[in-house]
Amino acid sequence: DRWCALALQSRVSLYEAAYRKYRNINGAESFYQTAVESAEKIMDGGSFSLYSIGNPEKDYLQLFVMDQASEEEVILARVYDDAFNEWHTANGTYLTGTLLAPGLTKNLVNTYLMADGSRFTDIEGYEKMTFVEETKNRDPRLAQTIRTPGYTRLNSSEILAPNFDNARTGYQNIKFVMGPAYDGYNQNVNDLPVFRFAEVLLNYAEAKAELGTLTQSDLDESVNLIRARAGMPEMELQSLTVDPVLAARYSNVNGSFQAAILEIRRERRVEMAIEGLRYDDLMRWKVGELLEQTFKGMYFMGTGEIDVDEIGGPDIALVEEVPGEQNSVQYLILGEDFELELQDQGKIIMYPGLDKQFIDPKHYLFPLPRTELLLNTNLVQNPGWKEE
Repeated sequence: DRWCALALQSRVSLYEAAYRKYRNINGAESFYQTAVESAEKIMDGGSFSLYSIGNPEKDYLQLFVMDQASEEEVILARVYDDAFNEWHTANGTYLTGTLLAPGLTKNLVNTYLMADGSRFTDIEGYEKMTFVEETKNRDPRLAQTIRTPGYTRLNSSEILAPNFDNARTGYQNIKFVMGPAYDGYNQNVNDLPVFRFAEVLLNYAEAKAELGTLTQSDLDESVNLIRARAGMPEMELQSLTVDPVLAARYSNVNGSFQAAILEIRRERRVEMAIEGLRYDDLMRWKVGELLEQTFKGMYFMGTGEIDVDEIGGPDIALVEEVPGEQNSVQYLILGEDFELELQDQGKIIMYPGLDKQFIDPKHYLFPLPRTELLLNTNLVQNPGWKEE
């Protein structure tokens, strides 16, 4: 399929371009140009658009829980269907405590803008807000990516707070999670996108910004279409200022288009969350050291019983040991899988004893298989992976 090939070309070209640029290797510009051109062909082809029925509070989530992938937006999908005996386990992964209990991070949640387009991280005291406070008046995609106060599952009216057994940071993913009828291991039949039009638009905008040719018209044809679907204000090139939080995170970004590059990266992280692109983005941008960061979740003002969503009474209890007489709350035992930054308050720390190290240049490349080195003696093992 021509469109799949162009989407792949856009993704791969963007990767190669950034990999070269942020390592001062020649040829980055031509790969950025290829990323632009392949994206433009899809954009101009008229075969794809962003899925929307005009409901910014639901359209984004709906895209990921359809039985059959949206033909409007999804260029290529992995098909799951009872008829083919093909299922995946999104519901099982995000709704049970036996599949690693993945939770999203405070760092990601901080990235989402306010609903009026202003920066959440510009608000005084943002790092010490409770869950209810930090989720108010945010980009609607936040409430369509994680459980927020008042959350109900598809085809259900029961209000559910985040479940820390299933998401140890407290930020519980809901993308790709279907209704209760699909609970359990390997029950999901919703197709999973491989390439979708939103990524193509983001590739286009990023490549243009990196080339230094980005215009307001380019943003209107790409990022601002994505923002419109989510009910967010447009990105205005002339009014962009450098976000100090993003500038510190991506300290190797500079130049006259610094603010635009950083904001497009924000948009990419928000729009493409949980879709498998983040690792490659960090590798190509040469910011692998971000993988060393501690997994941090919600902020708590103290220990004991806590009503996380402020609906219906306490949901969890942060304790050093489970009391003899228990209430109907989740008990999180501090000092085992959880800690608080300041012992009795602060952001919750997941896997506190985990020592994460990212070694440059070793971890930017995978090791070449020993069998390949034996088959071709001209190959040289990648840096840092040589056998002692």
